[in-house]
Amino acid sequence: MVNVGLIGDAGSRSVQILRSFVQIISDHASPIAQIVKADLAGDPRSPIPVGASDTRVIHISRVVFRIGNQMHTIFAPNEDERPLIQMGIVTVSRIARIMATVFSLNESLDSQLGFFSRVRFIPRTVVVAFTGGDLLGNRAAQVIEAYKNGVRAYFELQRHVDIAQSYFISEYELENAEGTAIDIMLFILSLVMVESGHEEVI
Repeated sequence: MVNVGLIGDAGSRSVQILRSFVQIISDHASPIAQIVKADLAGDPRSPIPVGASDTRVIHISRVVFRIGNQMHTIFAPNEDERPLIQMGIVTVSRIARIMATVFSLNESLDSQLGFFSRVRFIPRTVVVAFTGGDLLGNRAAQVIEAYKNGVRAYFELQRHVDIAQSYFISEYELENAEGTAIDIMLFILSLVMVESGHEEVI
């Protein structure tokens, strides 16, 4: 079993990546992976049960899925500076064998790096996902290069953390979660590929 943490600052779309993954796998009956349990109560889009308190911000979204006979879990805490939420982020960062750090190309890079500076425990190797590049128009190449360089400098030079792989997930795919949103499926599945010995699934 592999525990994966999807962690990002406000606006990074980390929880939406998880929601889109569940929708794609469920809607298209993937032969590769099957959803066993999906708890997305931490997603701001999730409805609040009648008579219940709004705990969406402090709730950690969690999805359990199966590849073959092995179970894997993805955790996606919400982004917030309150101590209770920070405790949840710390917990996820410690139990995750793989940390996927999520950055929005449409939000301030300095602010997002500041968020990760408050995450004290980061594994020696991380995966990076960039979201929203399709919204940048003709600025895309310049912005993407600047963010890639900034993120690499932060993790490798300041935190002494290696970046194993970088991925790009479009806003269109996050909003529509259609069958063409293969990047989301590949992103999630590839996170567990090496750790669990499922190289043949990709």
